Amino acid sequence: MKKLLTTTTMSMLVVAGAQAQTLEERVEALEYKSYENFLKVSGELEMRFDSVNRNNKEGYTYITDATAYGTDFGTAAASSATATFLGTECGENWTTNNSKDGCVTLGDDQKDNATYARMFMNLNIESNPSNRLTFFGRLSMAKYLSEISATGTRPNEAAFSDLSAGANADRANLWVERAFANYKMNDTTTLTFGRLPTIDGAPLHHHRNQPMTGSYPIMAFSASFDGIAVTKNIGQSHVARVIYSPFSTPNYSDSISKQTNSDGDRVPRLADAFAAMYEYNTQVSFARKLHVIAMHNSIGSMPIAGTNLTLGLQRTSFYAELLGIAGSNFSVAVHGMSSTTQSDGSVIGLTGSGGWLTTEDDDKNTGSASGALVKYNFDSGFMKGSSLGVEFFTGSKGAFLYDSANNDPVSMYTTYGSAYRVFYAKDFEGGLKWIAQYMNQQQDYTYAYVGLIGDEIEIDRNTSFVSTSLIANF
Repeated sequence: MKKLLTTTTMSMLVVAGAQAQTLEERVEALEYKSYENFLKVSGELEMRFDSVNRNNKEGYTYITDATAYGTDFGTAAASSATATFLGTECGENWTTNNSKDGCVTLGDDQKDNATYARMFMNLNIESNPSNRLTFFGRLSMAKYLSEISATGTRPNEAAFSDLSAGANADRANLWVERAFANYKMNDTTTLTFGRLPTIDGAPLHHHRNQPMTGSYPIMAFSASFDGIAVTKNIGQSHVARVIYSPFSTPNYSDSISKQTNSDGDRVPRLADAFAAMYEYNTQVSFARKLHVIAMHNSIGSMPIAGTNLTLGLQRTSFYAELLGIAGSNFSVAVHGMSSTTQSDGSVIGLTGSGGWLTTEDDDKNTGSASGALVKYNFDSGFMKGSSLGVEFFTGSKGAFLYDSANNDPVSMYTTYGSAYRVFYAKDFEGGLKWIAQYMNQQQDYTYAYVGLIGDEIEIDRNTSFVSTSLIANF
């Protein structure tokens, strides 16, 4: 009997312990579930390899450092040696003791090529504190693989420093690509503020065969902008949005006083920039989905520190895509942009002064750009889970073209001329994606500094690249 009681007691204790452990595990699971509902984390890791070829058929000079070039140009002008300076290639001495700095000269029929490897990581964060408030963020890293040394305008670092970055006590660099909150004011109106999702816009999602990751088309925004927006949903298919995204001109030496320009005038601390957007998204009889986005961007007067140059810009853009046309696996997208640029003042000394798309101190320019894309999704056979597409783009001189967040060796969407791309994307089971693409750009015009300021230069430059990427989605 004693042995039986002992055995029974031990069995009860084991069962009680198992039940308690199960209850504890259940509580822990519920806690984790609540965390998951409150905060969700996802991301992607990409390793990319590119091979680039550039054939510069006609020689020209472009500016890499406006301050260095302007100083040398001023010295030459003061000594009545402007012609000698302009006739000298960059890096050469235009007098015995003076070299021509801050620029690069490409020669006739100069061919250059490079192969390089890069890595990108995006960590997406989503939080839903309430049924009214949501937060979205993305932390990003973009780097060359195992960098051992670098030259150019990048901040100077010791050779091989990348090989110990993050392991040794040094510094923590983090790029907050986007961080914005949405507050639902009522059933149809939403207030958004923060670092807005203004990069990686349409049609870039087609290259990877994935949903849109940027809320604004690339021809409307292609840089990381901060601001505030109000969105109004009208019915099931219509969306209207107004965005305020001002530019700041801080004075880090004195947080209260304003900057002064090269004329000695005070520069406003904020330069206003507005955008209006209309979006239409619906199913139609001739396609699975129709998505249309129209936008107008307006910049009143954006200053550049240390100069008296200001930019006024009116930019109207349009994007439309049809998915699954006539019940097929074909999709098409078209987009376009027209711009009017008002440039006042100057930033550098070239053959005249350097303004936006001009050498005049007070000038207005207009231009346009457009593109089209066709893609086919395979849903059977050995190509199942993959897509193949082709894209074309053309831009006219006088158009205000920028693509600050471009990851390609050369940006298709800043082409003053024509460009085309062939792309392929393959999704493997379990979250792995493979992307391959080829792009060719024929550039007919450029501008002397950052591709947008100074002399309009007629060129004949062809650039092409082949790239392949492995992407892990987690």
